[in-house]
Amino acid sequence: CVHHPPPANHQFGTPPTRAVAQETLAQTRSATIGAPPEDLLAWVVEVPLEDVFGFYRSIASVTGSEPLAGRWPDEGAQRRVLLADGHQAAEVLLERQIGSSFTYQVWGFTNAAGDLASYAIGRFEVAPEQGGSRLTWTYAFR
Repeated sequence: CVHHPPPANHQFGTPPTRAVAQETLAQTRSATIGAPPEDLLAWVVEVPLEDVFGFYRSIASVTGSEPLAGRWPDEGAQRRVLLADGHQAAEVLLERQIGSSFTYQVWGFTNAAGDLASYAIGRFEVAPEQGGSRLTWTYAFR
């Protein structure tokens, strides 16, 4: 199945209802980083996506994002995620606990990922640890 990039003004609609018990392919990664938890998490939630999501295997790199609703990084804010191959997805910030965690959902994949997953849920958590913070990222697909 060939997926052609959508028009720049592609409409995503509302995020799919979460089905936590049915999310699969969950992965968790963690690392110790030499920064205080509140500073680290603020950076993670606010860093431009194109600064951290480069090309990986067959997945195009993120080239930017555009606001769809609200103001990032406020809860409920939505943005369009732009990929180097012209494809897109939408992202919503579901929950933000300043200094400890945030949860987001990505949906509306216009590339082949849309054939495999209706959405992804990600959660970043930080906790104090000697020498800085323990950053944990868990992501799952439905």
